[in-house]
Amino acid sequence: GFIGVDVFFVISGYLITSIILKDLNRQSFSFREFYERRVRRIFPALSFVIIISSVFAWVLLVPSSFQEFSASAIASLLFYSNFYFLSLDSYTAEPSAFRPLLHTWSLAVEEQFYVVWPLLLLGSLWLVRRRRGATAAFPRLALFGVLVVFTVLSLGYGILRTSSDPTGAYFSTPARAW
Repeated sequence: GFIGVDVFFVISGYLITSIILKDLNRQSFSFREFYERRVRRIFPALSFVIIISSVFAWVLLVPSSFQEFSASAIASLLFYSNFYFLSLDSYTAEPSAFRPLLHTWSLAVEEQFYVVWPLLLLGSLWLVRRRRGATAAFPRLALFGVLVVFTVLSLGYGILRTSSDPTGAYFSTPARAW
């Protein structure tokens, strides 16, 4: 499962990066359209999962467990469930097997990445165009440089954080972004 999540992140990152770069090079990138497409892709399935899980949680969980479930549902809808699950005190929190929405942490990491990544690519392209002209496409070498710097910083942070706080590194967007 650990490797599967990372493979998913790589494939998703590759596909989204190609979409963003294509739009940036055509000078047709729009944050509104980009995030609107993300919402149309994610929210129907996420809403369905949360609604069905809520019905079962209402029937099967005791009040204190339902309260934790409700908080995780809100965190999932707002794409910060990775931080929510990280914040739970492992001594008093429900075991992982009793957290129906625990899997949404990876969706939160993905969506948090997509808040930052287009900004980073857009800023990098702006620097390239400033040096080469207003209509310059994103050169492969500049993109490679951005990817290398971003990867090294994220991977380095992930390694450092893993040695001191493995759970925090696991749920952390900056530690997983590489």
